[in-house]
Amino acid sequence: VAPVPSTASQPEGPVMFCSGASSATYTTGITANATSYQWTLTPENAGVISGNSISVNVTWNPAFYGPVQLAVAAQNDCGAGPFSPSLEILIAQTPQANAGNDTTVMANAIITLNGTITGNLQSMQYHWEPANLCVNPDVLRPVTLPLTNTTLFTLTATDGDTGCSDFDEVLVEVEGAPLVAM
Repeated sequence: VAPVPSTASQPEGPVMFCSGASSATYTTGITANATSYQWTLTPENAGVISGNSISVNVTWNPAFYGPVQLAVAAQNDCGAGPFSPSLEILIAQTPQANAGNDTTVMANAIITLNGTITGNLQSMQYHWEPANLCVNPDVLRPVTLPLTNTTLFTLTATDGDTGCSDFDEVLVEVEGAPLVAM
């Protein structure tokens, strides 16, 4: 007969993610008299825990974002000890970038790229590539310079508060050639 284990130490591991992150490893210290460990996530739908030792892997739910608490309790045949203090983890919402629909234009056309974003718009930063073909590549809907070649434009949106980012592409196909008078 062994005594019930004491309180496990607070888990350690990464505490900030962008939604869509795949997994992370968390550990706790060895607790006297423990033969295994019971890990818990709150809320439960944030991810799935794999393992029951001092080290576990959490596979995050790609659709989840928000605060998460991870705690662990040491256990043996006589029962489980108290849960550890929770590790506070933040899964920030990843912005969703949409560069618009592919389009066809005539040679030397000047167009406005129609990007849209979902997420924290107050802290959003935008950037279009190739930047040299935009009057201002750091706005959501930039005006292009005259287009002479088919170009794949890429919109990158980054949340300035969390660093989470996403990108999308739009193909602008250029048809015809500029008219030349002789």
